[in-house]
Amino acid sequence: MIPCATGSLPFTNASSTGPSNSTWEGPIRFQGPRLIDVLNEAGWRKGSRITTLALDGFGTKISNYDIKAHDWILATRGNGKPFGIGQRGPLWLVYDPPGDRKADKKEEGQWPWAIFLIEVH
Repeated sequence: MIPCATGSLPFTNASSTGPSNSTWEGPIRFQGPRLIDVLNEAGWRKGSRITTLALDGFGTKISNYDIKAHDWILATRGNGKPFGIGQRGPLWLVYDPPGDRKADKKEEGQWPWAIFLIEVH
């Protein structure tokens, strides 16, 4: 059973101005469990990296350093609504940037979407 799917992990929020090549209009408020909480529930060993796999077959490797450098959120919702296929769902890995500001386009470019699998190495 996946902890984030059952709602057993607390949700947190991140904000974005909205991806430039998306059907989303305006800012997005992402909601979902913290990635570190999901990984810890799955028995993640500190020092491991992860690979995300998207529905289109695209894979993203995220190093242990990058996992720790940001407060990643495994977003299941945007603006209170579940992400659908075609809306970058079912899962979108995002983080709220430091400094009480919204993410810029470069940061948003690091966020894998349409994730259906996370592999721990």
